[in-house]
Amino acid sequence: MIRFANCSGPILLVVLFFAFSFHVKSQENCINILEEAEALFEQGIIEEIPGMLEDCIKRGLSPEDRMRAQKLVILSYLFDKNIEEAEKVMLAFLRAHPEYEPHPTDPAEFVQLLSNFEVKPVFSMGTRFGSNFASPVISQAYVPYNISDYIPGFSSFHPGLQFGAGINIYLTNRLEIGLEAEYMKSNIRYSNTQYGFSKLKIEESHERIQFPVSLKYVFPYGIWSPYIKAGASYGIVLDSRAGFERVYTVPASTLHEPVLSRNVNIDNMRNSESWMGFFGTGVRYKIPRGFFFLDISYCFGLSNMVNPKDRWSQETVFDYYHVDGDFRMDYLSLSFGFRLIIYNPRKK
Repeated sequence: MIRFANCSGPILLVVLFFAFSFHVKSQENCINILEEAEALFEQGIIEEIPGMLEDCIKRGLSPEDRMRAQKLVILSYLFDKNIEEAEKVMLAFLRAHPEYEPHPTDPAEFVQLLSNFEVKPVFSMGTRFGSNFASPVISQAYVPYNISDYIPGFSSFHPGLQFGAGINIYLTNRLEIGLEAEYMKSNIRYSNTQYGFSKLKIEESHERIQFPVSLKYVFPYGIWSPYIKAGASYGIVLDSRAGFERVYTVPASTLHEPVLSRNVNIDNMRNSESWMGFFGTGVRYKIPRGFFFLDISYCFGLSNMVNPKDRWSQETVFDYYHVDGDFRMDYLSLSFGFRLIIYNPRKK
C-alpha cells in the first residue's frame, strides 16, 4: 500500500507557494493594467478604461490601488457623460470606503458626484469585557431569634466579571438605542455578630445572563466622543452558590469548633429572574469603521433577590442562625469594548 501521510507537509507547502506566486503575479499584472489605464485617461481615451479595470477591481489589487482604480472608472464614466454608470461605481466605492473624505487632489467632478450621496451609520456591533463591584441593599431584615442583637453587613469581597456582545441602532447621528446580551458574575460577602457568642460570614456568588436596553446620547467632540446613557435590564440567574462560616467568640470558641460549609448551591433561595435600572457615562475613541469605548455604569436593583418560599431553610436557621432578609443588588460596572460601524450609502 502506498502511504501519502509523510508527503502531505511538503505538498501543502508547494501548493501554498504556487498560490502565493499566482497571487503576486496577478497583482503585478493588474498594477500594469492600472498604469496603462491611467496613461489612456491622460490621453483622453476613456471608453475602454472601465472594461480594462473591471476584473482587477474585483480581485488582484491592494485596497489602495483598488480605490485608485475605482476613482479612475468613475471619472471615465463622468467624462463620457454616462452618469448612471458613474453613480453605480460611486455607490460601490462608498460601500467599500464609507468614511471617505475628499482629498485636495480629487478632481472637482469626482467631488461633485460624491456630494450627491449620503453615508449614514445604521448600527454598530461588537463586544465588551469588564468587571463589577456588587453592593447589596437590605430592604427588610429577618432573623430566626432576637433581632435586637442583629448587626448585619454586606460588602463585595472581590470584583466580579462580565462580558457580552451587542448592537447600537442609530436613531440620529447622536442618539442611539443599545441592545446587548451579557454574562455577569458577581460576588458579595455578608457578615453579622450573633447573640453575643458567635460571628457569621457568608461569601456568595451569582452568575446570570443580562439583557440590557439603553438609550445613549453621544456628544460631538471629534476623535474622542463622551456619551451618557440610561436604561433597564432583564436578568436570568444561572447559578447561585455560597460558602458559610460561623465561628464562636471567646469564651465559647474554646469549647466549640467553627461550623463550615463550602460551595453550597442556594438556587432555591434566590429568585431566578431580576430587573435592574442603570445610568452611566463613557468615552469613545474613533478608529476607521468603528470605535473603542470605556464605559462606567451604576446599576440599581429593582427586584428582591430572595425567594421568600425558601427563606426559612432549616440548615441556615439551625446551623448558622441565619435567615435571608430581603435585599436588592446594586452594581458599579466598568467595561472596555469595541464596536464596528455598519453604514448605508445612498444617493440623496
